[in-house]
Amino acid sequence: MTGNISYPRNSTRLVYYSGYDIQYDCTFVNCPYLTSDSLRTIINRLPIVSSEKTITLGPQNLLKLTESDIAIATNKGWTVA
Repeated sequence: MTGNISYPRNSTRLVYYSGYDIQYDCTFVNCPYLTSDSLRTIINRLPIVSSEKTITLGPQNLLKLTESDIAIATNKGWTVA
């Protein structure tokens, strides 16, 4: 099963997201108010994938993370954009 999901839908004011059940390519570009803690939670809860998946955070959210945070996702097989 494949897919591309915009998490969470219609939530431009979202500040926190638990990150459970992310199994497909997904985007949080439309969630610029996510906190750095929320973004770290999302990354820490990503599953290890055997085929490449992409989590698109967008430039505003990427600035909230360290290289070490991003490495957690890439070490699990995810591309972080």
